[in-house]
Amino acid sequence: MKKKLSGASPAEKLLRLYTLLLVSTEPLSLRKMSQILHCSKQTVLRLLGQLEASQYCKLDPPIRRGREDFYRLNSSQEQALNLGINELSQLALCRNMLASILPDVISKNFKKGDKKRGVSFTVNPLGGVAQIYTKGYIDYSPYKEQYATFLEAIKNKQLCTVTYTKRPIPKERVFTFAPIRLISFHEALYILGWEVNERVEIRHEDPLYLCLHRCVEVTLTGRSADSLPELPENDSENTVTPFGILHGSPFTVRLLFDESAAGYIFDRKWSAEQTIDVQDNGSLILTISVQSQLEIVSWILSFGGSVTVLEPLWLKEKIVEEAGTILGNYDG
Repeated sequence: MKKKLSGASPAEKLLRLYTLLLVSTEPLSLRKMSQILHCSKQTVLRLLGQLEASQYCKLDPPIRRGREDFYRLNSSQEQALNLGINELSQLALCRNMLASILPDVISKNFKKGDKKRGVSFTVNPLGGVAQIYTKGYIDYSPYKEQYATFLEAIKNKQLCTVTYTKRPIPKERVFTFAPIRLISFHEALYILGWEVNERVEIRHEDPLYLCLHRCVEVTLTGRSADSLPELPENDSENTVTPFGILHGSPFTVRLLFDESAAGYIFDRKWSAEQTIDVQDNGSLILTISVQSQLEIVSWILSFGGSVTVLEPLWLKEKIVEEAGTILGNYDG
């Protein structure tokens, strides 16, 4: 009897099988997949059927070799990957970075690896010499059910009933929501979608961004969201938007950073449209395109006295106002 993938959810098993087919350059037999995944051939056949039924991938007809059937992804969809050790290492590093924002119960599986389960997808690309740090994190462990419900609703274009709360003082409200996209931003997970009324009409001109960890309860309504408009994907390959995920009209900001912060600013890409002018004294002027007032104000304040706003005037006045408020907090 095959040793089972103890503790693995159906989704995890399906992901492992898809990954196995994706990285394989040769068709795989049922016996081979069964050995690698440590489950029965019947389970592998069931998982293959789920893959075939999904909209994400297609399989070639089984190839008969002797008494064995062999399977592979349909090559016409350009799904096969030629991955060398460098590419695999980069993917593994991305996996480790992702583990820093996933629920503890999932990230622990990443960190443990899959040796006990007989699966060798876990790779430490840097031999244990690298670590990843974050400035605070959210434990998503209590929100696994909400996460799974949102993903199902997005895939099937269904409406949800969401009970949403704000913290630290709980104040809940319940509304109908059509989730469209899962977004990771500033080490947090957000659900982008439309709030709708009973007639499935959009209630606000702009979509909502819900914090996953503030969704107390998410329930599928069984109602379709097909009539609602899609949100356009970001069509720029080089877009970098660290200053907010909210949709808004972009505006240009010019900032003067002194020598103490110039190196940090110079080394990074801050906007798809940016220029950096290095000054003779080691300072620099950064010109960037921004779309969130709240985020840019917060970011500028994080540099303290190392930055000066040059343009626009209203932003300069806003920073002066915030600085005055900070000073006022320390009166007496």
